Amino acid sequence: MRDKGILKKTAVISAVVLFFFVLTVYPSACAEGAFTGLKNCAEILIPSLFPYMLLSLLIMYTGADNIIGKLFSPVIRLLFDLPSVCASAVILSMTGGYPVGASCITKLYTDRKITIGQAKRMMYFCVCPGPAFMMTAIGSIMLRNHTAGIILYASQVIPCIIIGIISGIISRIRKRDNVPEDRIEQQTSHMPLLSAFTKAAQDSSVTVISMTALVTVFTLFVNVLYRSGTEDMICRFLTGIGIGKRESGVLLPVLLEVTGGCKAVNEAALPLEWFALAAGLGGLCVHLQIYSIAGGSGLISVSYLPVRIINAVLSFGIVRIICIFYRPVSEVFRIAGGENARMTSSGAAGSIALLLLCIIFVLSFHGRGSFRYRSFGRNNCIRATPHKDRAADAPPCAE
Repeated sequence: MRDKGILKKTAVISAVVLFFFVLTVYPSACAEGAFTGLKNCAEILIPSLFPYMLLSLLIMYTGADNIIGKLFSPVIRLLFDLPSVCASAVILSMTGGYPVGASCITKLYTDRKITIGQAKRMMYFCVCPGPAFMMTAIGSIMLRNHTAGIILYASQVIPCIIIGIISGIISRIRKRDNVPEDRIEQQTSHMPLLSAFTKAAQDSSVTVISMTALVTVFTLFVNVLYRSGTEDMICRFLTGIGIGKRESGVLLPVLLEVTGGCKAVNEAALPLEWFALAAGLGGLCVHLQIYSIAGGSGLISVSYLPVRIINAVLSFGIVRIICIFYRPVSEVFRIAGGENARMTSSGAAGSIALLLLCIIFVLSFHGRGSFRYRSFGRNNCIRATPHKDRAADAPPCAE
């Protein structure tokens, strides 16, 4: 126990020394990275997460989760083998963003509404990027294609449902979470609306501020790694062991922070499934946020990260299969895999448009005289004179 405490203190001191060294040696890179991180939070994360975080906590504090639970109780029990009170947490986790599910699960557990086993199972499939991030930030803003955002969002929700169903089946077989524990209380007090709104706003602000700080720090370090040449060394090593150049260039940002990882995927012009992989993994920054919310209550199990990797692989595969049959094209004429869009006349509309253009082209010379083609000598030189009056001005062919 003593050795563990010494190792922990050593790790903390080493991290502080490393951070001081980075700030001293690369001050401009740190400033640039911090600015980029704060900009990403202001433009993408805060607008997409804060409203859902506020709504989720307001539902919990006012007791509206009981009403939602009654509506979706049969579905929640059938699919996930969870009590009806978990319905709002499951729904909000898939619509609010990564930290929302962790906040809802922690609130349910601390209010003695679910067991610790149920809470740990929910952490497997109630961590999901919301539609505001996937459809708006990634689809509409980054890729400029709303359809691509819908596909990416579906690729995140479907694996969560699959993992939730599997965990429910395992729970029914083991029959561990179905027996109520002494710490569960069915009746809990709820706040008045005004007090609940104030409390939800305060707690949401604290969570968003913590999230912003973590994203800024991680973006700072990614920029330092890039400016110092460390990222290039890692890329060369990954390329040497057989990983593609573009793929190796985005692995580090994807593993560290999801927003910067998706931007790196977009700049590398990788296929759409790589966005799904980045969002499914979430990045170390997201999982530190979740740990800061739920880790203190002991809700993060050892198998949490392996399940997240499985979730990301499933998301990657789902988008890969969808793109076999349908690949959305962005507004900047670039397919979301780096390939150039093929401008063809396939289809009735394209064929008719091409035919009309040909007719207009031919009619534009009508009345001006026809083309006259003459062949001269062995060089087979061809002269076209579209109008009588201009025939004399045409330059002679070279002999």
